[in-house]
Amino acid sequence: MATAGGVGAGEPGVAARLRARIRPFVLGNLGTWLVCIGMFSAMMFVPLELQYVGGYTELAATNALLPLTVTAIVVGARSAAEVTQDASYLTAAVPDELFAELAAEGLIPGSAGPS
Repeated sequence: MATAGGVGAGEPGVAARLRARIRPFVLGNLGTWLVCIGMFSAMMFVPLELQYVGGYTELAATNALLPLTVTAIVVGARSAAEVTQDASYLTAAVPDELFAELAAEGLIPGSAGPS
């Protein structure tokens, strides 16, 4: 069995055609991308807005976002058990049959199988 973290070293782990066939995967990635753009905008452009429009100093504008930053950190990692569980997914066993099936359908290169 191979592990999820070590599949296809040097090659993409999942072929573009496979990603395109999995609608929830694509929609989840799109949603994550939109959230990241929103977070970037808040952390980058709100302090600039506060400086140029609100008359804040650089330090005051940065400190105005401190509650948002602390909230994101606290809510993001709800418990140590959750972080441990998420880390355990990196070593989850992937069945050898999955690689054979994906290679047979031409979705991944044959060399991307278990090592």
